Amino acid sequence: MSYVSRSAVLLAAGIAVIVGGAPSFGADRAEMGAKVFANECSLCHSLQKGEMRVGPPLDGVVGRPIASVQGYGYSQALEDYGKGKVWTEDRLDTFLANPVKTVPGTRMAYRGLGDQKARTDLITYLKEGSDGG
Repeated sequence: MSYVSRSAVLLAAGIAVIVGGAPSFGADRAEMGAKVFANECSLCHSLQKGEMRVGPPLDGVVGRPIASVQGYGYSQALEDYGKGKVWTEDRLDTFLANPVKTVPGTRMAYRGLGDQKARTDLITYLKEGSDGG
């Protein structure tokens, strides 16, 4: 690419940022994560504090101690796995990829979310709800 072409590309990119604002990749991920949540999670989980479904509510899950929602009957396997741990983004990613492999004996009857991008988007969405967005 010539110097003039490179300069034109940089100028166009600069104008686009000034006119349209900086791209918001986190917001895009959270928006996609909301769709993943609706399709993959919402049948069994709520985002409303205290609203129990088949699974516990997921409001504030990122950073929350594992198996800690009062009144929800967790499996002994998840309680043992979670002793002294919180749900980090990495732990959620591993668990959501294959819950049964990650925590043998879990009651979460979910096949797992194999798509890495979908998991990242979902975790971004959950984190946004966990830290007030």
